[in-house]
Amino acid sequence: MLLAAAACTPQFQRVGPGAAPAAAPLPITIDRIVLQWSNVYLLRKGDAAVLVDAGSPSDEDDLAAALAARGVALAQVKAVVVTHAHADHAGCARWLQTQGAAIVLGAGDVQVAARGANDPLHATNLLGALLAPVFMFPFEAFTPDVAVDHEIDLADRGFPELHVVPAPGHTPGSIAVVLGTEAFSGDLVKGGLVVGPGTPSEHIYQTDRLADHRSLAALLGRGVTRLYPGHSGPLDAAETRAWLAGAADDTGDNAVSGQLDIRGELPRTGGPSDSARTAGLRVRFVAGRAGPGIGYALGVDLRAGYLHGGIYEADAHPLGLTLRSAGGAAVMVTGGIGAGGIRSNTASHAVVELAGELPAGPLRMFARGSLGWALGGPAYPTDAHGVADELTALLGVRFGRDHAWGDYLAGHGPYLALSYRDLGGAELFGLSLGFDAFAGK
Repeated sequence: MLLAAAACTPQFQRVGPGAAPAAAPLPITIDRIVLQWSNVYLLRKGDAAVLVDAGSPSDEDDLAAALAARGVALAQVKAVVVTHAHADHAGCARWLQTQGAAIVLGAGDVQVAARGANDPLHATNLLGALLAPVFMFPFEAFTPDVAVDHEIDLADRGFPELHVVPAPGHTPGSIAVVLGTEAFSGDLVKGGLVVGPGTPSEHIYQTDRLADHRSLAALLGRGVTRLYPGHSGPLDAAETRAWLAGAADDTGDNAVSGQLDIRGELPRTGGPSDSARTAGLRVRFVAGRAGPGIGYALGVDLRAGYLHGGIYEADAHPLGLTLRSAGGAAVMVTGGIGAGGIRSNTASHAVVELAGELPAGPLRMFARGSLGWALGGPAYPTDAHGVADELTALLGVRFGRDHAWGDYLAGHGPYLALSYRDLGGAELFGLSLGFDAFAGK
């Protein structure tokens, strides 16, 4: 599964014909149907058809329309090979089964299919952990007509050229389909988004990442020259083999937290006309071992809005250290420089921040304080409590529990925070409303 920039209406792209053996009486053609979240492949030989994968539950109408656009009636679909029981690949399986197609599924995924709900996803990176709740949608439960625990062909469905092979790793029951020197690989590997659809890359979810790599290597070892993945693609087998040879055994230890907010602030002295209304973004990234472990931290703070006129504040924190627990708690100190603020948009300062985050059941609590010293621009009228030119403090709580997604913890939700700032003697008391997200291995 992958959050892809795919069109919501199906598209056809001719990616075949398949390399059918010379003895085959009729050629097999391959078409890709791009649905909301994943690819479905249409394999046709004469008047018969087989589908590889079945899209998401919401794809039923689009899939029917796509088949009709290619002159394929549902009654012509003899079998549907579901490469694994995730909702974006098995979503229409039960519906297609009611139309007469035999459903082929890996034996290791039969229980998930019977339940109609994904097992908790195992993220391979921070993005996967943050997006995991999006992909935990249900699908209509089904019982496959064929549960695959060893290599089979589809001769009984009129396609002896198609070989279905176990390929566990992405899920326990993942399977692949081999047609001559071409293979339909499901989510063993995916095409890239940023680097291009034909570039192999790690899927953001793998139940057993190393087992997945072994299954992919075995598939490539059959002399396959091209792969048709469940997301993006197609992929050249030689490029995929080179990518696999360089894949690390571990995804590394890292974490990220981010907050978007709107904040209202009132001065200690003055009226509503002296109030501030700003919006901000705060991001912190950590590289280093958790459990507990010390890592490197860096980040950025951006804020803009109104305070006696339009203002902006931009702070970069390139230097920092953090101490993290395996449960998601963290203490970090970061430092850097910034520009803007109430002195002028060209003013600059140095800043040091101490921050802490602590998960507490359905909540995630955080606190931070910072000191700043003017570097350039107009001087402040006075200092902040005699310790620095600027002093800030914030105490907040996010409403939303962190969840485990394999080796990663992640959570997000709305948050509420109280803040205090002393900017050269100008004291501001604030209330922030926003959205907080955290993910960490």
